[in-house]
Amino acid sequence: MTGSESESTAPAVQPAAQRRRLDIALIVLAFLAGSADAVAFVGFGGVFVGNMSGNVILLGVSVSSLAGVEPLRPITSLVGFAVGVLVAVVGRRVMERRDSGRGAALGGRSLWLVAALLLVSAVGWLIVDGQPDMPVRLALIFVAAVALGVQSTLVARLALPGVSTTFITGTMISVVAHLLRSPGHEEIQKIRIGVLVALVGGAAAGAGLLAVVWSGAMFLPAAGVVALALWARGGARGGARGGARS
Repeated sequence: MTGSESESTAPAVQPAAQRRRLDIALIVLAFLAGSADAVAFVGFGGVFVGNMSGNVILLGVSVSSLAGVEPLRPITSLVGFAVGVLVAVVGRRVMERRDSGRGAALGGRSLWLVAALLLVSAVGWLIVDGQPDMPVRLALIFVAAVALGVQSTLVARLALPGVSTTFITGTMISVVAHLLRSPGHEEIQKIRIGVLVALVGGAAAGAGLLAVVWSGAMFLPAAGVVALALWARGGARGGARGGARS
């Protein structure tokens, strides 16, 4: 899932308003994922909850005693992320059978699940005043990684080539490769660049917030996903009313 798919696999054209809302949501999710990873790396102790490539490297580095990296944190995050993916995939199948595949509602449920998990992690971090012992630290890492696993699966389901909100390798490949192609697909190129900028901005915001309110920094991604879920819910209702009038 590196985003190196051909640009010819771009999804069908959507109404302009719906397309804009989706673009905004992707960029906001990237910002929030960047902030969550920054808080996790600085606050939880050198681990990522969204960037699994980084955790794989950390796990490999931990083999060397000279590196001073212990393997338990990246392992916990990798397992949590995998659980999040499984929850999202199984949940999607269940809801499709029950609701005849109502994608919009499913997306809303996924966002609320991400928000709830991040809130659990944020509240736990606050309760221990940002100074948890190892079992609590691992639990917080696991819960946050589950959340980002669900989010990543939700975005992957959109099948936008070269777009991810939790890792940038494939996005960077697509952005650079696009420069050598004939003009076309400019809109999706803008989304890719927006996602890259948002990830960096989110990481900066998360790290900066740690310097101000150490024990409350995880509330940035948590509250952000809550706000996004509310905004998406309002858009879905507005679209349903518009469709009924037409």
